[in-house]
Amino acid sequence: MSETTSYADFISRYDIGIHLVSERRGIWAVQSLVRDKRTTRSAGSLPSAASAHSLLVVGLTVALRDVTKVQAEKLVRNASIEIAKPRVLITCLDETFGEAMRAKMERRLDETRPLRSGRNFVKELARQISRFDVDWEIDPSNVTCLSLRNWAVKRLPDPKTVSEIPTVLMPTVVGDLT
Repeated sequence: MSETTSYADFISRYDIGIHLVSERRGIWAVQSLVRDKRTTRSAGSLPSAASAHSLLVVGLTVALRDVTKVQAEKLVRNASIEIAKPRVLITCLDETFGEAMRAKMERRLDETRPLRSGRNFVKELARQISRFDVDWEIDPSNVTCLSLRNWAVKRLPDPKTVSEIPTVLMPTVVGDLT
């Protein structure tokens, strides 16, 4: 949801809002707003060699998997207009990821840069995306996404220091309810 869109306008057009970010040190973060539910934040890390697209695919998969089948059915049933699937707005800072995902979903083979992520990640994301009607918003200056990235960086250890932390003490995913 962009800063120019009001909450009432957002709720009238979408059932779920997802903000998605990655940090080049191997950190991904996602914030989900499901209509009539609390906002949730999740973040995690992959090896720092993972591509930005892989990080974003993992984060988006986590966010979409958080919406259960029962919740999705309830969103469809309680929508103000007749819809077949819950409507999702995904806001992302990375222009290449948004364009690559649009091209992949529309099965376009044009000059768009390909999605740089492992096939196993993409297959699971495709299964999750098929449950929703998805719209994309690419906004490199989205304040919510930028604050989400700062939140994740502060709460997760730098993946390069993982070898120094005992595995049993290492958090792999963090979350927050607001």
